[in-house]
Amino acid sequence: MRAMKKPSKLGNFDLRFPVYICGGIIILFYVLALTGCVSNSPGVSNIYLVKVQSRLDNTTEVRVGYFGICLTERGRLECVSSYERGTNTVAKDLSNKGVSVPGNAGSLISLALTIQTKIFPPLLAAAGVFFFLGGVALTMLKRSFKKVVAKKPSSSKQLRVATLLLGGAAIVFATASAVATTETTNALGFATSNSTIGSENIRFSAGLALQVLQWFIVGLSLIFQVSIESMFLLPGKVLDVAVLPQQNSGAFQREPMGFNNAFRPPSAQGGPGSPGFNPDEERGFGNQGF
Repeated sequence: MRAMKKPSKLGNFDLRFPVYICGGIIILFYVLALTGCVSNSPGVSNIYLVKVQSRLDNTTEVRVGYFGICLTERGRLECVSSYERGTNTVAKDLSNKGVSVPGNAGSLISLALTIQTKIFPPLLAAAGVFFFLGGVALTMLKRSFKKVVAKKPSSSKQLRVATLLLGGAAIVFATASAVATTETTNALGFATSNSTIGSENIRFSAGLALQVLQWFIVGLSLIFQVSIESMFLLPGKVLDVAVLPQQNSGAFQREPMGFNNAFRPPSAQGGPGSPGFNPDEERGFGNQGF
């Protein structure tokens, strides 16, 4: 009688948890990147695409986020939502918060709103939507594995395809957004630093925190996508994280997909006299719990 192997301490560790934690971190980074400059919450005002300053007045600057802007006037910083809103409306919101908006700040706000809507389209928001929908499809796919095999297995196949496509679309849009942000902010900074092609009164500075967040989203999304495919989306196999339950009845049960023929009872491989037939193995098979 063979001695049973001692279970490994690592056997109780579920590899799904790091993957799900990775997905949670990606969602957090999406929220931080998209809400930059929308409010005065700690750290949010430092997440911006580009900072616009006047060379004539170093005390005034405007930080531009995807959906909000922050105005710094004589050391006081206030942020408001600004996407698709006019200069007068944004200036009024800032005034209601107690920030004086002088004439030069009004021109900076107008320039910032133009940059926000015309130069930096919210591709990252589209990536976030695709990632969320992919998460919904993944949840439905996981639930489908917990059910008994239905007559129409096409639903699981469709959920696999949907999860792959939505996750891939999220990565594509996130990568495009990260590349566009990095290249555009570098171009604006170069243009204003060169007196020949730039303005002598305006200076642009890139927001490094937002760029780091976007590239982290791209990298983590790639890891998340590959991990999800390894756990749920291998064709023709049902992995440990998605084992289809079998009914405990005396009726004939189908073998799980990918079931190795080597584990079949010897009676299914051949009777006495057949190659590889071993009566001892046949008697011992029933004690293995198959």
